[in-house]
Amino acid sequence: MKGLAALIALLLLLPLSAGLQEEELEGLNIYFGNLHSHTSHSDGEGTPEEAFAFAMNAGLDFYAITDHAEQISDEEWINTGEAADAFYAPGSFVTMRGFEWTSPFTGHINVWGTEDFTSAVRTPRLEGIYKWIDEHNALAQFNHPGRESGPFVGDFDGLAFDGIAIDNMVSIETGNKGTGNNDGGYYKYYPLALQNGWISGPANNWDNHDLKSNPHRTAIIASELTREGLYDALAQKRFYSTDDSNMRVIFRCNGGWMGSEVYGDKLNFEVVIEDDEPIMRLEILNERGEVVMWMETESTHVEWRPEIETQGGAYYLRVFEMDTNGDEPDAPEGMQVAVTAPVWVR
Repeated sequence: MKGLAALIALLLLLPLSAGLQEEELEGLNIYFGNLHSHTSHSDGEGTPEEAFAFAMNAGLDFYAITDHAEQISDEEWINTGEAADAFYAPGSFVTMRGFEWTSPFTGHINVWGTEDFTSAVRTPRLEGIYKWIDEHNALAQFNHPGRESGPFVGDFDGLAFDGIAIDNMVSIETGNKGTGNNDGGYYKYYPLALQNGWISGPANNWDNHDLKSNPHRTAIIASELTREGLYDALAQKRFYSTDDSNMRVIFRCNGGWMGSEVYGDKLNFEVVIEDDEPIMRLEILNERGEVVMWMETESTHVEWRPEIETQGGAYYLRVFEMDTNGDEPDAPEGMQVAVTAPVWVR
């Protein structure tokens, strides 16, 4: 059956004669940036002003400073907000102020879009930070799940579901620092989160404590390059995690973008990929991380429209490309990988 699915998918593979067209993006744009970084206000390098200037000069569309809340003062929080406002250039460069709730026991959580902050000292329990995030109508992210050492692995109690924060925990890192989707160290927690009921999409962030970059990006598909536009897209889970700095991905199902709820027992997917390196393999996976359909190719522009029957669940796209540009010399098997937010079938 899997061989038949691959054959059908192969017949549906068509080359694109040009890049992503405006009508294909339906009036939206793809923006690349970093949602997780630190400055000298906590345990990083450089002031917020220096960090935003670095990110802007690095060509990012957006950049969030998320210092460890346990290490910052109220004055430093205000200073980061002032720096964010000073460098904010709607339509060109979006700055965000957030914080990282840093529990050595249950894990680290990034929080964006709030006027104040809390810490693991003030709010030590996982259920407490979920409640705080919900009460402040914040957007939040599970950071580097399972990374912590010792008796506590930092996997958020096995990513146990908590309905109070279901609308707030929009993201989970499948890539962090130099560990990308191609490594799989954090990616494995993504299907676990989906299985447990979280309505989250994948992110790939630098978590940088210095003024250095790497090719990993979170790509947000938004109506405009403003804080409001990006926050809305994050809330809609219209984003993806990519090891490559500029891979452009469209993933829709039954007319709905990644992050949408879709309906029906037959799913019609629309996949369009564009990059300057050869795309080698496309996969559609379910919430258990099982590949249900795949395609092998070797093209920089790919269009794919597979169909499957389903009884519900979540489905997302994974893309493998060859790193012919040498952006990531240590990439496993020379591959860079992108992972999208799913569609949820109701």
